[in-house]
Amino acid sequence: MNDSDKKAFAEMMVGNGELYNKEVTKSLMQTYFDILAPYTIEQVKSGVNKHALDPKHGTFFPKPADIIRHLETSDISTEDKALLAWAEVMQCLRKNGSYGGLQMEDKQGIAAFKAFTTWQGFCAMDESKMTWAKKEFMSTYSTYENTPLDMLPGSLPGLIELQNHKEKYAKKGVQNMATILDGINKHRLTNKD
Repeated sequence: MNDSDKKAFAEMMVGNGELYNKEVTKSLMQTYFDILAPYTIEQVKSGVNKHALDPKHGTFFPKPADIIRHLETSDISTEDKALLAWAEVMQCLRKNGSYGGLQMEDKQGIAAFKAFTTWQGFCAMDESKMTWAKKEFMSTYSTYENTPLDMLPGSLPGLIELQNHKEKYAKKGVQNMATILDGINKHRLTNKD
C-alpha cells in the first residue's frame, strides 16, 4: 500500500471497528497501515474479509498477524484438505491402532470418516479395502466442508475409551440397582405392620 490507499484503508478500518464494536484511533490505524504496507489494499481487504468469515478467530477484532495469516495461506482446495486429512487418518492408524482412537484437528475429516465406517471397522480392514475407504472418505469430506465446526465430532473413541465408558456406566448401573433394592427392602420393613 502507499499513501494514495490511506483513505480506502481508513474507511476499511473504521468499518471493521464498527463490526467488532472497537474504537479505531489514528495511532492504531497508522500502526496497522505501517505493518500491512507491503501488501496491496485489495489484498488487505481480502485478508480482513477472510478473517471476519473465519469461524475460529473471526469473532475478535483482527490483529495484523490475523490479516497476514489469511494473505499468506493460499486457499487450499477441498480435495487437498481431504488428502491431508486422509494422511492424518493413516498416521493415527499406524500410531494408535484400534485401541487408540481417531483424533484429528480437522473435524470435517472426523465427520467424513464417521459417515462411512467406525474406527474399529477401519482398523480391521485389509489393504484391498483401503482404496475403497479412501475414495469414500474423499467424496464424503466435501459434504462436511461448509458445516459449522461446533456441529461436528471432535474424535472417534478407540477400544480403550469404549471399555472405560462401558465400565463407568456399568458401575453406575450396579450402584443404582443396589440403591433401588435397598429402598425396596426399607419400604418393606417399615410397612410390615
